[in-house]
Amino acid sequence: MPRVLAPLISDGLVVEGIGRVPGRPRRVKVYRLTDKGAGSASAIFERAKEEPLSWAGPEGALREEKLVDASRRLNDELSTLKRPPLPMSVLLSTSGKLRWNELLWLSASMGSGTSKGYCIPRGYTISTAPKPPFKLVGRAKELGMLDRLLKEDRFAVVTGAAGMGKRTLIVGHANLRGLRVLWLERGPSDELCMDEGSYDLLVLNGPGEMDLSVVLMSGGELDIKDPRDGSWPEHLRSPPLVLLVEGEHRVKGSPIELKGLPLDIFVNSCVEAGLPVALSRAFHSACGGSPSALTYVRGLPREELASLSSIERDDAVLRLLLGSKGSGPGHGPDNVSKD
Repeated sequence: MPRVLAPLISDGLVVEGIGRVPGRPRRVKVYRLTDKGAGSASAIFERAKEEPLSWAGPEGALREEKLVDASRRLNDELSTLKRPPLPMSVLLSTSGKLRWNELLWLSASMGSGTSKGYCIPRGYTISTAPKPPFKLVGRAKELGMLDRLLKEDRFAVVTGAAGMGKRTLIVGHANLRGLRVLWLERGPSDELCMDEGSYDLLVLNGPGEMDLSVVLMSGGELDIKDPRDGSWPEHLRSPPLVLLVEGEHRVKGSPIELKGLPLDIFVNSCVEAGLPVALSRAFHSACGGSPSALTYVRGLPREELASLSSIERDDAVLRLLLGSKGSGPGHGPDNVSKD
């Protein structure tokens, strides 16, 4: 923060001081706008209100209006659904054409704006949610399982190696359903508080501490359960919970296993890199949709991709498999399909 504010301080727009924050025993650094800074901020805000914004309402029709007009009309729509309003600063920070599902997701992610807060449970910290995917492709089965588990059990486990799209799946689900999600991960955060707004879904990144002896005695299967107990704030014990587990572990129950990138995503990325469609499909089948194999392809020079296109398909697939296997950690034989 001081590094960001340093240029503003040197320009006389912000001044630094010492003050107290309610509920904190120690004095801390505080910053405020100078008269010059307030005037500059006001002028910038007035210009920003005139910026154009493209957005689509519930009916899907695209509109282009000044930011100030779009904000008023959009928040009127959200208020009828009893959804949190979107500040103009949030709308201004977005780019492109905002679809209604994206606007619902942004609204669901906003806090209630109240000053009263609840502390994050001991041992957890707030995690930044990834940007919602433009379109969630090839995960209809997993979305159906997620809907069923969260409705029936109010608890779901999603497993998969790094890069398989576990977080993207949850963000896509929340985006489609207009859910407000709280993302948490392991970390020291006893003093960190959040707003008291209600959440539709909680996501925990990682299964927490595991007893290795118990795992071995159970035949290598992880018995993962909802970790929320009486120490959690009451309002965080009621929403459905998704727990993300990295790695190809065997988990008791009915986990949602992401074992490979969907065919469409994998093939489209290979084609964008310069690989023919037929060869891309064959490579997906051979490597099981491995994200590391896709990364390898996207890093190849265009001339090498062209040479692969000129040889027999089976030979080209074998060369790709061997290349991705030897390109570094995460590209080993574990990523090659054993089918």
